[in-house]
Amino acid sequence: MLNSEFKIGAWKELTDLIKSMTPNEKGYFKKQRIGFDLRAERNYLNLFNMLEKEWPLTDKEIREKLGIKNINIHSMRNFLYKQLLKSLRAFHNEKNIQYTLREMLDHAEILADKGLYDQSVQIINKGISLSDPVTLPAYQILFQTQQIQMLRFYSEEEK
Repeated sequence: MLNSEFKIGAWKELTDLIKSMTPNEKGYFKKQRIGFDLRAERNYLNLFNMLEKEWPLTDKEIREKLGIKNINIHSMRNFLYKQLLKSLRAFHNEKNIQYTLREMLDHAEILADKGLYDQSVQIINKGISLSDPVTLPAYQILFQTQQIQMLRFYSEEEK
């Protein structure tokens, strides 16, 4: 019987993600988090370690084991989930050209938003050269679209 404090679905996605991680991925995540010596960061790492070993737990049990009372446990769970996904993305970034290309698209957009158009164009051009039009045509289209959008920031002479 489940009480109102025990919501498997709410924690299942996070625990499933943790359990799916390889030991190397888990180690990478922990090393990333240890770099921050903030109390909240330690809470996230402690939550990760707890969920890695023990499951299922109620929200109340999690609060007690972490020694926290005034923190929104649901926000903490959601934040940890997002941090795990970011960590996995960084861990696998260099293993697959598609990860690299998506990151390049993000970087080009960030640089353009900051007004660093020349840097953005350099990344776009590199992305076009890395994305094979036969095996990765969608990336070719995405980078070419970015390239076209960048034209609005240049004068007619520069175009």
